[in-house]
Amino acid sequence: MLRYDPLVSVLDYEHPSNRNRAARNDAIGLILALTAVGLSLTGHVVSAVFAADLRFAPRGSVIRPMALLAFLGFVALGTAIAGLILGSISLMYGRRRRSVCVLASSSVLLSLTPFLTSNLVMDYFVTRNGLTWAD
Repeated sequence: MLRYDPLVSVLDYEHPSNRNRAARNDAIGLILALTAVGLSLTGHVVSAVFAADLRFAPRGSVIRPMALLAFLGFVALGTAIAGLILGSISLMYGRRRRSVCVLASSSVLLSLTPFLTSNLVMDYFVTRNGLTWAD
């Protein structure tokens, strides 16, 4: 027959507010990971749209888009900072679920590459229009 042991019952007791803590942390991690992925993709789209302004440059002209490159650098920097913060927080909250970890890791990687996307789009329009970068 089992005897009542007060020490074991006190240690095994789980407060009702803590019962759903793991599920709540998983939900917070998933929401933050999806937000970070959306923010990273928004950074890519904004960079590509503004870099596509070179399509309006006259064919064969010499270009020096310093303000455009500075703006794209600020967009990339902001996306990287926000994406790294949101991705790392979502990794902390949702580390038990593999899908949250994959989403958070991909958001961190995506948040670091908007400037590469803008350079790819600019190089496309430079070669298509026969533009020349100024020295």
